[in-house]
Amino acid sequence: MRLPRVATGALIGVRLFVFLSRNSQRASSFFHIPAEQVVEIGVVVEI
Repeated sequence: MRLPRVATGALIGVRLFVFLSRNSQRASSFFHIPAEQVVEIGVVVEI
């Protein structure tokens, strides 16, 4: 079965997001900062 071009593009985006989130690191481990010295500030964005 062949997917329409729009669905194929969306599937590639989803696969890219999954790959990047599986391979991401927390900032504290990337910069080798002890966890008790890290403060994370963020905002929840609804799309």
